[in-house]
Amino acid sequence: MEGQALTDKHKKLSKSKVILALITLMIMAGIFYIFFTDILTPGKLVELLESLRPWWIAGAVMAMFLCWLIEAKVLQVFLKRLYHSSGFLYSLRIIMIGQLYNAITPFSTGGQPMQFYHLTKDGYDGGDAASIQAQKFIIYQITLVVYCLVMLIWRLAFFKAQLSGLALLTLIGFSVHAAVIVGLIMFAKNRTLTDAILRKGVALLRRLRLVRKDDLVDRVEKQLGIFHDSLHLLDHNLKLKVQAYVLSAVQLTLFFMIPYFIYRSFGLNGALPADMLAAMVLAHLVYSFVPLPGAAGAAEGSFVLFFNMFFASFTIPAMLVWRIITYYFCMAFGGVTLLFSSRRAAKVVKGSRDIA
Repeated sequence: MEGQALTDKHKKLSKSKVILALITLMIMAGIFYIFFTDILTPGKLVELLESLRPWWIAGAVMAMFLCWLIEAKVLQVFLKRLYHSSGFLYSLRIIMIGQLYNAITPFSTGGQPMQFYHLTKDGYDGGDAASIQAQKFIIYQITLVVYCLVMLIWRLAFFKAQLSGLALLTLIGFSVHAAVIVGLIMFAKNRTLTDAILRKGVALLRRLRLVRKDDLVDRVEKQLGIFHDSLHLLDHNLKLKVQAYVLSAVQLTLFFMIPYFIYRSFGLNGALPADMLAAMVLAHLVYSFVPLPGAAGAAEGSFVLFFNMFFASFTIPAMLVWRIITYYFCMAFGGVTLLFSSRRAAKVVKGSRDIA
Protein backbone atom coordinates (compact mmCIF):
# COMPACT_ATOMS: atom_id res chain seq x y z
CA MET A 1 0.00 0.00 0.00
CA GLU A 2 2.81 2.38 0.88
CA GLY A 3 4.57 1.65 -2.42
CA GLN A 4 1.37 2.27 -4.35
CA ALA A 5 0.87 5.55 -2.51
CA LEU A 6 4.39 6.66 -3.43
CA THR A 7 3.80 5.72 -7.06
CA ASP A 8 0.54 7.68 -7.18
CA LYS A 9 2.25 10.65 -5.56
CA HIS A 10 5.05 10.46 -8.13
CA LYS A 11 2.52 10.44 -10.98
CA LYS A 12 0.75 13.48 -9.55
CA LEU A 13 4.05 15.35 -9.16
CA SER A 14 5.10 14.44 -12.72
CA LYS A 15 1.78 15.67 -14.11
CA SER A 16 2.06 18.89 -12.12
CA LYS A 17 5.54 19.53 -13.47
CA VAL A 18 4.37 18.90 -17.03
CA ILE A 19 1.41 21.27 -16.62
CA LEU A 20 3.66 23.95 -15.09
CA ALA A 21 6.20 23.56 -17.90
CA LEU A 22 3.47 23.83 -20.54
CA ILE A 23 1.98 26.95 -18.94
CA THR A 24 5.42 28.57 -18.65
CA LEU A 25 6.26 27.86 -22.28
CA MET A 26 2.89 29.11 -23.46
CA ILE A 27 3.48 32.37 -21.58
CA MET A 28 6.92 32.63 -23.20
CA ALA A 29 5.35 31.99 -26.59
CA GLY A 30 2.72 34.67 -25.96
CA ILE A 31 5.35 37.26 -25.02
CA PHE A 32 7.45 36.37 -28.05
CA TYR A 33 4.57 36.54 -30.49
CA ILE A 34 3.39 39.85 -29.02
CA PHE A 35 6.81 41.16 -30.00
CA PHE A 36 6.26 40.00 -33.57
CA THR A 37 2.75 41.41 -33.73
CA ASP A 38 4.30 44.80 -33.05
CA ILE A 39 5.86 44.36 -36.48
CA LEU A 40 2.74 42.83 -37.99
CA THR A 41 -0.50 44.17 -36.52
CA PRO A 42 -2.93 41.60 -35.02
CA GLY A 43 -5.64 42.51 -37.50
CA LYS A 44 -3.36 42.01 -40.49
CA LEU A 45 -2.05 38.77 -38.99
CA VAL A 46 -5.57 37.37 -38.52
CA GLU A 47 -6.49 38.40 -42.06
CA LEU A 48 -3.45 36.63 -43.47
CA LEU A 49 -4.02 33.46 -41.47
CA GLU A 50 -7.68 33.33 -42.52
CA SER A 51 -6.62 33.49 -46.16
CA LEU A 52 -4.44 30.37 -45.91
CA ARG A 53 -5.23 27.53 -48.28
CA PRO A 54 -6.49 24.76 -45.95
CA TRP A 55 -5.30 21.78 -47.99
CA TRP A 56 -1.69 22.93 -47.92
CA ILE A 57 -1.88 23.61 -44.18
CA ALA A 58 -3.38 20.15 -43.75
CA GLY A 59 -0.39 18.82 -45.69
CA ALA A 60 2.02 20.55 -43.31
CA VAL A 61 0.21 19.16 -40.27
CA MET A 62 0.06 15.69 -41.82
CA ALA A 63 3.81 15.82 -42.51
CA MET A 64 4.42 16.50 -38.81
CA PHE A 65 2.13 13.67 -37.76
CA LEU A 66 3.86 11.31 -40.19
CA CYS A 67 7.21 12.23 -38.66
CA TRP A 68 5.94 10.98 -35.29
CA LEU A 69 4.45 7.83 -36.80
CA ILE A 70 7.67 6.99 -38.64
CA GLU A 71 9.76 7.50 -35.51
CA ALA A 72 7.35 5.25 -33.63
CA LYS A 73 7.76 2.60 -36.33
CA VAL A 74 11.54 2.73 -35.99
CA LEU A 75 11.22 2.22 -32.23
CA GLN A 76 8.80 -0.66 -32.73
CA VAL A 77 11.17 -2.33 -35.20
CA PHE A 78 13.98 -2.28 -32.65
CA LEU A 79 11.76 -3.41 -29.79
CA LYS A 80 10.43 -6.34 -31.82
CA ARG A 81 13.98 -7.45 -32.62
CA LEU A 82 14.70 -7.96 -28.93
CA TYR A 83 11.20 -8.88 -27.73
CA HIS A 84 8.45 -10.91 -29.36
CA SER A 85 5.69 -8.54 -28.32
CA SER A 86 5.70 -4.82 -29.02
CA GLY A 87 2.72 -2.89 -30.37
CA PHE A 88 2.84 0.18 -32.61
CA LEU A 89 0.53 2.26 -30.40
CA TYR A 90 2.76 1.59 -27.42
CA SER A 91 5.80 2.77 -29.40
CA LEU A 92 3.88 5.87 -30.47
CA ARG A 93 3.08 6.65 -26.82
CA ILE A 94 6.77 6.43 -25.92
CA ILE A 95 7.73 8.66 -28.86
CA MET A 96 5.16 11.33 -27.99
CA ILE A 97 6.34 11.44 -24.38
CA GLY A 98 9.84 11.99 -25.77
CA GLN A 99 8.54 14.79 -28.01
CA LEU A 100 7.17 16.62 -24.98
CA TYR A 101 10.38 16.43 -22.96
CA ASN A 102 12.53 17.27 -25.99
CA ALA A 103 10.45 20.44 -26.38
CA ILE A 104 10.86 21.62 -22.79
CA THR A 105 14.55 20.84 -22.19
CA PRO A 106 17.75 22.50 -23.48
CA PHE A 107 19.32 20.81 -26.55
CA SER A 108 16.27 18.48 -26.58
CA THR A 109 18.05 16.33 -24.00
CA GLY A 110 15.04 15.32 -21.91
CA GLY A 111 13.23 13.09 -24.38
CA GLN A 112 15.46 10.04 -24.37
CA PRO A 113 15.86 9.77 -20.58
CA MET A 114 12.07 9.94 -20.18
CA GLN A 115 11.58 7.34 -22.91
CA PHE A 116 14.12 5.13 -21.13
CA TYR A 117 12.28 5.63 -17.84
CA HIS A 118 8.93 4.62 -19.31
CA LEU A 119 10.38 1.64 -21.17
CA THR A 120 11.98 0.24 -18.00
CA LYS A 121 8.89 1.07 -15.93
CA ASP A 122 6.78 -0.88 -18.39
CA GLY A 123 8.93 -4.00 -18.08
CA TYR A 124 11.74 -3.68 -20.61
CA ASP A 125 15.21 -4.48 -19.34
CA GLY A 126 17.34 -1.37 -18.69
CA GLY A 127 20.24 -2.59 -20.80
CA ASP A 128 17.92 -3.39 -23.71
CA ALA A 129 16.14 -0.04 -23.45
CA ALA A 130 19.47 1.83 -23.40
CA SER A 131 20.81 -0.09 -26.41
CA ILE A 132 17.65 0.59 -28.41
CA GLN A 133 17.80 4.27 -27.55
CA ALA A 134 21.50 4.44 -28.47
CA GLN A 135 21.15 2.57 -31.78
CA LYS A 136 18.06 4.56 -32.77
CA PHE A 137 19.74 7.87 -31.95
CA ILE A 138 22.98 6.94 -33.74
CA ILE A 139 21.11 6.03 -36.92
CA TYR A 140 19.00 9.19 -36.78
CA GLN A 141 22.04 11.42 -36.20
CA ILE A 142 24.10 9.77 -38.94
CA THR A 143 21.19 10.23 -41.35
CA LEU A 144 20.88 13.88 -40.29
CA VAL A 145 24.63 14.53 -40.67
CA VAL A 146 24.72 12.94 -44.14
CA TYR A 147 21.62 14.92 -45.11
CA CYS A 148 23.22 18.16 -43.91
CA LEU A 149 26.54 17.38 -45.61
CA VAL A 150 24.81 16.85 -48.95
CA MET A 151 22.97 20.16 -48.60
CA LEU A 152 26.13 22.02 -47.56
CA ILE A 153 27.95 20.77 -50.64
CA TRP A 154 24.99 21.31 -52.96
CA ARG A 155 23.42 24.61 -51.90
CA LEU A 156 25.73 26.43 -49.45
CA ALA A 157 27.17 28.66 -52.20
CA PHE A 158 23.66 29.78 -53.22
CA PHE A 159 22.63 30.73 -49.69
CA LYS A 160 26.03 32.24 -48.90
CA ALA A 161 25.57 34.61 -51.85
CA GLN A 162 22.18 35.63 -50.44
CA LEU A 163 23.15 35.89 -46.79
CA SER A 164 26.47 37.21 -45.50
CA GLY A 165 28.11 35.45 -42.56
CA LEU A 166 26.09 32.29 -43.14
CA ALA A 167 28.93 29.85 -43.78
CA LEU A 168 30.43 30.09 -40.30
CA LEU A 169 27.12 29.47 -38.52
CA THR A 170 26.21 26.47 -40.66
CA LEU A 171 29.69 24.94 -40.35
CA ILE A 172 29.58 25.32 -36.56
CA GLY A 173 26.20 23.60 -36.49
CA PHE A 174 27.43 20.80 -38.72
CA SER A 175 30.54 20.33 -36.55
CA VAL A 176 28.40 20.03 -33.42
CA HIS A 177 26.24 17.31 -34.99
CA ALA A 178 29.30 15.45 -36.30
CA ALA A 179 30.99 15.62 -32.89
CA VAL A 180 27.88 14.20 -31.22
CA ILE A 181 27.99 11.22 -33.58
CA VAL A 182 31.69 10.54 -32.99
CA GLY A 183 31.31 10.78 -29.21
CA LEU A 184 28.21 8.61 -29.08
CA ILE A 185 29.72 5.90 -31.27
CA MET A 186 32.87 5.86 -29.14
CA PHE A 187 30.80 5.53 -25.98
CA ALA A 188 28.39 2.93 -27.34
CA LYS A 189 30.84 0.68 -29.18
CA ASN A 190 33.82 0.77 -26.81
CA ARG A 191 32.97 -1.57 -23.94
CA THR A 192 36.14 -0.75 -22.00
CA LEU A 193 35.47 2.98 -22.20
CA THR A 194 31.83 2.73 -21.10
CA ASP A 195 32.74 0.38 -18.27
CA ALA A 196 35.43 2.79 -17.01
CA ILE A 197 33.12 5.82 -17.23
CA LEU A 198 30.26 4.11 -15.42
CA ARG A 199 32.53 2.69 -12.72
CA LYS A 200 33.98 6.15 -12.04
CA GLY A 201 30.49 7.62 -12.06
CA VAL A 202 29.25 5.09 -9.50
CA ALA A 203 32.35 5.62 -7.36
CA LEU A 204 31.75 9.38 -7.38
CA LEU A 205 28.11 8.94 -6.38
CA ARG A 206 29.12 6.70 -3.50
CA ARG A 207 31.76 9.18 -2.31
CA LEU A 208 29.13 11.89 -2.36
CA ARG A 209 26.86 9.49 -0.45
CA LEU A 210 24.17 9.82 -3.07
CA VAL A 211 23.98 6.03 -3.34
CA ARG A 212 24.78 3.46 -0.65
CA LYS A 213 23.88 0.10 -2.11
CA ASP A 214 26.90 -2.20 -2.20
CA ASP A 215 25.55 -4.17 -5.13
CA LEU A 216 25.18 -1.09 -7.33
CA VAL A 217 28.41 -1.77 -9.26
CA ASP A 218 27.34 -5.36 -9.93
CA ARG A 219 23.93 -4.26 -11.15
CA VAL A 220 25.47 -1.56 -13.36
CA GLU A 221 27.90 -4.07 -14.85
CA LYS A 222 25.05 -6.50 -15.51
CA GLN A 223 23.01 -3.86 -17.33
CA LEU A 224 26.12 -2.72 -19.19
CA GLY A 225 26.65 -6.28 -20.41
CA ILE A 226 23.03 -6.49 -21.57
CA PHE A 227 23.43 -3.09 -23.24
CA HIS A 228 26.43 -4.18 -25.31
CA ASP A 229 24.94 -7.57 -26.14
CA SER A 230 21.73 -5.97 -27.36
CA LEU A 231 23.61 -3.26 -29.25
CA HIS A 232 25.71 -5.92 -30.97
CA LEU A 233 22.55 -7.82 -31.92
CA LEU A 234 20.92 -4.70 -33.37
CA ASP A 235 24.08 -3.41 -35.03
CA HIS A 236 24.75 -6.65 -36.93
CA ASN A 237 21.27 -6.92 -38.40
CA LEU A 238 21.73 -5.33 -41.84
CA LYS A 239 18.06 -5.52 -42.82
CA LEU A 240 17.03 -3.82 -39.58
CA LYS A 241 19.58 -1.02 -40.00
CA VAL A 242 18.70 -0.37 -43.65
CA GLN A 243 15.03 -0.14 -42.70
CA ALA A 244 15.83 2.29 -39.89
CA TYR A 245 18.05 4.46 -42.11
CA VAL A 246 15.40 4.64 -44.85
CA LEU A 247 12.63 5.50 -42.38
CA SER A 248 14.83 8.16 -40.74
CA ALA A 249 15.60 9.72 -44.13
CA VAL A 250 11.88 9.85 -44.98
CA GLN A 251 11.13 11.35 -41.55
CA LEU A 252 13.72 14.10 -42.01
CA THR A 253 12.53 14.86 -45.55
CA LEU A 254 8.95 15.30 -44.34
CA PHE A 255 10.07 17.56 -41.51
CA PHE A 256 12.26 19.71 -43.75
CA MET A 257 9.49 20.04 -46.36
CA ILE A 258 6.97 21.54 -43.92
CA PRO A 259 7.99 25.15 -44.84
CA TYR A 260 7.21 24.39 -48.48
CA PHE A 261 3.66 23.31 -47.59
CA ILE A 262 3.29 26.53 -45.59
CA TYR A 263 4.70 28.50 -48.53
CA ARG A 264 2.05 27.10 -50.84
CA SER A 265 -0.67 27.68 -48.23
CA PHE A 266 -0.06 31.44 -48.58
CA GLY A 267 -0.81 31.18 -52.29
CA LEU A 268 2.86 31.61 -53.18
CA ASN A 269 4.48 29.78 -56.07
CA GLY A 270 7.75 29.86 -57.94
CA ALA A 271 10.29 28.68 -55.35
CA LEU A 272 11.74 25.25 -55.93
CA PRO A 273 10.86 22.63 -53.29
CA ALA A 274 14.52 21.54 -53.27
CA ASP A 275 15.69 25.08 -52.41
CA MET A 276 13.24 25.35 -49.53
CA LEU A 277 14.23 21.91 -48.28
CA ALA A 278 17.89 23.00 -48.34
CA ALA A 279 16.99 26.23 -46.53
CA MET A 280 15.29 24.28 -43.75
CA VAL A 281 18.26 21.92 -43.41
CA LEU A 282 20.70 24.83 -43.10
CA ALA A 283 18.40 26.69 -40.71
CA HIS A 284 18.23 23.55 -38.57
CA LEU A 285 22.03 23.47 -38.45
CA VAL A 286 22.08 27.03 -37.13
CA TYR A 287 19.42 26.85 -34.42
CA SER A 288 19.82 23.26 -33.21
CA PHE A 289 22.93 23.96 -31.12
CA VAL A 290 21.34 26.84 -29.17
CA PRO A 291 21.03 25.67 -25.52
CA LEU A 292 17.45 26.79 -24.86
CA PRO A 293 14.26 24.74 -24.71
CA GLY A 294 13.02 24.47 -28.27
CA ALA A 295 15.94 26.72 -29.32
CA ALA A 296 13.59 29.57 -28.34
CA GLY A 297 14.32 32.70 -30.32
CA ALA A 298 17.05 31.07 -32.40
CA ALA A 299 14.60 28.83 -34.27
CA GLU A 300 12.33 31.76 -35.12
CA GLY A 301 15.28 33.96 -36.07
CA SER A 302 16.81 31.26 -38.28
CA PHE A 303 13.52 30.77 -40.07
CA VAL A 304 13.25 34.50 -40.76
CA LEU A 305 16.88 34.63 -41.90
CA PHE A 306 16.67 31.72 -44.34
CA PHE A 307 13.11 32.05 -45.60
CA ASN A 308 12.69 35.79 -46.02
CA MET A 309 13.92 35.41 -49.62
CA PHE A 310 10.98 33.06 -50.30
CA PHE A 311 8.15 34.51 -48.20
CA ALA A 312 9.03 38.24 -48.36
CA SER A 313 6.21 40.13 -46.57
CA PHE A 314 4.66 36.84 -45.42
CA THR A 315 7.78 35.72 -43.50
CA ILE A 316 6.57 36.54 -39.98
CA PRO A 317 3.13 34.88 -40.24
CA ALA A 318 4.74 31.92 -42.02
CA MET A 319 7.22 31.58 -39.17
CA LEU A 320 4.37 31.61 -36.66
CA VAL A 321 2.53 28.83 -38.51
CA TRP A 322 5.76 26.79 -38.85
CA ARG A 323 6.57 27.16 -35.15
CA ILE A 324 3.09 26.12 -34.07
CA ILE A 325 3.16 22.99 -36.22
CA THR A 326 6.73 21.87 -35.54
CA TYR A 327 7.10 22.87 -31.88
CA TYR A 328 3.89 23.65 -30.03
CA PHE A 329 2.09 20.68 -31.54
CA CYS A 330 4.86 18.47 -30.11
CA MET A 331 4.28 19.91 -26.65
CA ALA A 332 0.51 19.77 -26.90
CA PHE A 333 0.18 16.21 -28.20
CA GLY A 334 3.06 14.98 -26.04
CA GLY A 335 1.47 16.51 -22.95
CA VAL A 336 -1.92 14.98 -23.75
CA THR A 337 -0.27 11.60 -24.28
CA LEU A 338 1.48 11.77 -20.92
CA LEU A 339 -1.42 13.13 -18.93
CA PHE A 340 -4.14 10.88 -20.31
CA SER A 341 -2.17 7.74 -21.06
CA SER A 342 -3.71 4.55 -19.68
CA ARG A 343 -0.38 3.77 -18.01
CA ARG A 344 -0.81 0.11 -18.77
CA ALA A 345 2.45 -1.79 -18.78
CA ALA A 346 3.85 -3.07 -22.04
CA LYS A 347 3.19 -6.72 -22.79
CA VAL A 348 6.67 -7.98 -22.04
CA VAL A 349 6.24 -11.64 -21.20
CA LYS A 350 8.91 -13.28 -19.09
CA GLY A 351 11.20 -15.25 -21.33
CA SER A 352 10.02 -13.46 -24.46
CA ARG A 353 13.33 -11.67 -25.04
CA ASP A 354 14.82 -12.76 -28.34
CA ILE A 355 18.55 -13.26 -27.88
CA ALA A 356 19.14 -15.23 -31.07
